[in-house]
Order: sequence, then C-alpha cells, then structure tokens
Amino acid sequence: MKKNNKKGFTLVELLVVIAILAILATVTVVGYLGFTQRAKESNATSELTQVRNVINAYTLEGPYVVKAEEKNTQYTITLDDNTISITSSKIENDGGEASPVEDANVSPIIALIPDLESLSGTFAINASGDLEYTYEEGIVAVWDISENTVVIK
Repeated sequence: MKKNNKKGFTLVELLVVIAILAILATVTVVGYLGFTQRAKESNATSELTQVRNVINAYTLEGPYVVKAEEKNTQYTITLDDNTISITSSKIENDGGEASPVEDANVSPIIALIPDLESLSGTFAINASGDLEYTYEEGIVAVWDISENTVVIK
C-alpha cells in the first residue's frame, strides 16, 4: 500500500493568498496617499492662517512697517477690506516715494515679520490682491482677504 503524505499548498491556494495580499496592499497605499495629501493641505492652511492672524494684528492700527537693515530698505504692509499690498522705500528717504514690491520678492518680506521667520513655503500677491502661499509639492493656500478666509486652491 502506498501512503499519500502530501504536505504544502496547491498552486491555486497560493495564488488566492497572493491576490488577497495584493488587494490589501493597494487599499492601504491609496488610503495612505490620501491621508498624506490631506495632512499637507491642512499644514498649508494652518501656516497661512498664522500669517493672516499675524498680519491682521500688526496692521490693526494702520500700515505695518518692516525694516530690512542690510538692504537699507523698509517695507510697508497695507491691508484693507479687499487687498493686501506691500511697498518698499529706502530707509534714509523716510517717507519718500514708495514703490510696489514685485510678487517674487514677497516671501523674504513676510519672513522679516516677527513670528513668521520659520515658514517654509513661498508667498505671492495674486491679481485679486489676495495672498497666496505655495507649500511643498504645489499645494497652494489662498487668503481671500475680502472674505477673511483661508482655502486650498
């Protein structure tokens, strides 16, 4: 008499297990990517909200002046109901003619404001006069000044 002593799994059983593991891995990766995207958007919104609160506080009684001593320049941040604007003038002119700051130069100025030195993104003033904050991987948060809200674009 022949003894049938099979030990192990059949090919079909192994393929079923591999398919189940592949499905679980796919669901996990998709969920993780969505979670990290929402976390980055939340961080960008939080940082721009911090900027909004600080600028609102500093401009409460009128334009706020930031001095960049190494460039011998002062920047005036003005906030009204609908727009934010930043102008620059030489310190020695003291009240001389101010010129608007180009969008590309806004980020270093924001970094001069106390409590905002550690932000990692870049800032620009868009055509509507709102402040845009570009966070890593192209996430853009916008401070809609007329509504006083921060949203992800």
